[in-house]
Amino acid sequence: MEMGEVVVKVPKAWEREVVALSKEIDCGKVMRRALERAFEEEVKEELLLELAEKIASRSKLTEAKADELAEELKERAARRLGLL
Repeated sequence: MEMGEVVVKVPKAWEREVVALSKEIDCGKVMRRALERAFEEEVKEELLLELAEKIASRSKLTEAKADELAEELKERAARRLGLL
């Protein structure tokens, strides 16, 4: 896979730590993995939000009814867990 380059500015304290760690580990590899994970999580979150908005836009459920159902679910869960 062809890779692009991204430059990230970090506080000087981080830079000193990365320089010290780079003697022991491949910091570039660690940073790439961290960025990949963060990017994937952000994309997943955006997709889930879009999906939720689409579902909600088609729903005939009112906010009041949704609140009522939420309270009912909380009560059932509390009973099941022996809290009520």
